[in-house]
Amino acid sequence: MIALTVAKSPSQIIIIGAGTAGLAAATTLAQAGHDVSLYEKNAYAGGRTFSFTDVASRSTLDNGQHLLMGCYHATRAWLDSLNASLDIPKKSFPLNFYSVDGRIACLNLPDWPAPWYALYGIMRYDAIPLSERWRILRAGLSMRKPLIRGRFVSDWLDAWRFTQDTRRWFWNPICLAIMNQHPEDADVVQFGEAMRRIFFGSRDDGRFIIPEKSLDAVLVEPAVRFLKQKSCSLHFHSFVRHITVSNGRVDGITLRNGEIIRADKVIMAVPPWSAGKLLPVENEWTSRFQNFSSAPILSAYIWLNEMHPDALFDGPMAACIGTHVQWVFKKNSECIQITISHPGASVFDAASIWEKRITDDMTLLFKNFKPSSVRRIEIIKSVRATSNNHAKDSYRFHSRTGIQGLYLAGDWIADELPSTIESAVLSGIRCAEAVLQDEKNKRS
Repeated sequence: MIALTVAKSPSQIIIIGAGTAGLAAATTLAQAGHDVSLYEKNAYAGGRTFSFTDVASRSTLDNGQHLLMGCYHATRAWLDSLNASLDIPKKSFPLNFYSVDGRIACLNLPDWPAPWYALYGIMRYDAIPLSERWRILRAGLSMRKPLIRGRFVSDWLDAWRFTQDTRRWFWNPICLAIMNQHPEDADVVQFGEAMRRIFFGSRDDGRFIIPEKSLDAVLVEPAVRFLKQKSCSLHFHSFVRHITVSNGRVDGITLRNGEIIRADKVIMAVPPWSAGKLLPVENEWTSRFQNFSSAPILSAYIWLNEMHPDALFDGPMAACIGTHVQWVFKKNSECIQITISHPGASVFDAASIWEKRITDDMTLLFKNFKPSSVRRIEIIKSVRATSNNHAKDSYRFHSRTGIQGLYLAGDWIADELPSTIESAVLSGIRCAEAVLQDEKNKRS
């Protein structure tokens, strides 16, 4: 990251989109003294990472369980700059895997230096044969070097000849958790980079961070508060129709009501399926937006009747094998949260159907769970939770575009990483740094 210096002649910068990437870019530029205006079509900031108040329980719920990791260096540094540090737990916990056939396996990663903690934990993971555990170690160590671009995770697993049982009990849950894609669709380069950062950095890099507060309180509110302190303009319920370009240079935006807002620079911090609609012209790189797809995530909050979540399983979270339910998190003394990554088209099924599926799965997985244990279920569908570039597409986007004064930010720009909070924050900071570097070059 470049050192920030306060601008002597601030530029008028418009940022479209108040998601995590847009907030990271906005706070970085505001800290450097630029005049930042943020335009967001929704009534709230956070984009695909947001919280809301559940009227029935009077509690704040996230739109999903966004598990953070110690290796989220950009996110942690960004929050530090906002005086909102993200604490890393110093003690690990056993992660239990539950299967519908009654099997329970434990992945226990000790508090040892990396990568020894991972090597020990995998060798003690008895859900799969010893020979397969050795194969996992050899394959994992091979990830220290960059993998071949243009392949899927399933291709890599095939090359290592992993059995279906090993994939079921180890690789598939990890791939879905990291990529929100099945191995057959997931880019192996992004998967490998994520695995390297988790297992081959420090021990803290591999620790789970399960926020005790809402995502709004952890990520969004500190950024919005900072921007208001810097007198930035925040415009919610503001739908941008398109970006205006004159003589190959961006000069502002046009809102849906026809109002034109002038600016020196514009940052599009929106998903790829929205970015293409904002541009008045097409060129070589804008046509690539269609190569991106989206993947859903379904979440469910379950309030329990006269049962503490500790009666279901040990630890703060559990992994599930062979069911729609993939991960279960303890939220408080009466509530648990379910995460289902990439449920496909079934995400559109009625909430009542999903309530039955989840209740049936939980009954099969946990011996103390009964349908009568359920007081209430709240289903939350994030239809476009993550953006995914096709692994076979060699084109990569960058912060700068072919139009002078126009920049890109979003979890799909930091292409070495999958679509996560970390990649969104990282792309926002990189975009701001590109703007600042261009400003510096113009002055010199």
